[in-house]
Amino acid sequence: MTRIAVLLLLLGPGAGASDEGALKMAQCDRKMEITLLSDTRFAPTTTDLSQAQSEDLLRQINALTGKRKECAIAIMEDHQKAILEACELHHCGDQVAGGCSQLATGISDAVIARALVDCKGK
Repeated sequence: MTRIAVLLLLLGPGAGASDEGALKMAQCDRKMEITLLSDTRFAPTTTDLSQAQSEDLLRQINALTGKRKECAIAIMEDHQKAILEACELHHCGDQVAGGCSQLATGISDAVIARALVDCKGK
């Protein structure tokens, strides 16, 4: 018996496609995470920032100009490309409206903070 079948058996009657879909998505998330942790373009979220800290990061990134802005944009785009490629590799967007492009659009505080640090001397 497969793990999904065992899980559905344990969940009992009423467990169905949505439970199986959630399990597949969790497995896919884990595969993507493993892939992304070896990709230097990816900036994993390490800590949750307060609302004020997050707003300060946005203020700083939006104030960039010239080479520093170009550098920050490149870092953020590379991060998104890493997520898109990992998603496509593992087909994690197959059951998501918008597919992998939808999953790769977000920019976390960690990515913004990395861009600010990496582009400081530009």
